[in-house]
Amino acid sequence: SEDNVESKPHNKNEVHVSFPRFERILVAYDRMEISKRALSYAAYFSKVSDSEIVLVNVVKANRDLKKALPLSISANLDGNKEGEHPAMVPNQPQVMLKNRPLQEIVEEMTAACKAAALTKKVIYEIRMGDPADEIINLSNIMSFDLIIMGSRRIASRIQAIGSTTRKVVTTVRTPLLIVQKQRTYKDEY
Repeated sequence: SEDNVESKPHNKNEVHVSFPRFERILVAYDRMEISKRALSYAAYFSKVSDSEIVLVNVVKANRDLKKALPLSISANLDGNKEGEHPAMVPNQPQVMLKNRPLQEIVEEMTAACKAAALTKKVIYEIRMGDPADEIINLSNIMSFDLIIMGSRRIASRIQAIGSTTRKVVTTVRTPLLIVQKQRTYKDEY
């Protein structure tokens, strides 16, 4: 019974290990190869922890997209969009994906998710501005258990990490996984 377990003396050398549970994972995605690699890590964690994936893509300032962003889309595995939830223009969701650049971004994100073999629904967050600021803002708005980012520049000191990654690492309180490019030679780094 439970009473017997509680009354037993605990061994001082006994180590209790609890594994983290990643219910919601934020993945920074900039359409580059390193972010596709980060997405593959997220797919793995999603399978192991039954996690929801939120894929954020931050675009440069664009007058044509200003009214449409930020945009949140829930997507199925087959690439069909279940629903559009624009954060700034709730009365015009049909206009959002008639914009060709947005269509291309969503198609690219869907292709990357399929290539990473994601087996769950994914939320696409498309935002405009500074990538680090938008990742930080999104992590403050939504509760994430893990943030996964790619970084093209990593050295032994944190100052050598790329500026976007460094800004996120030093600001958020959420655990981060920083993914590097895959080594091609064992002595490359």
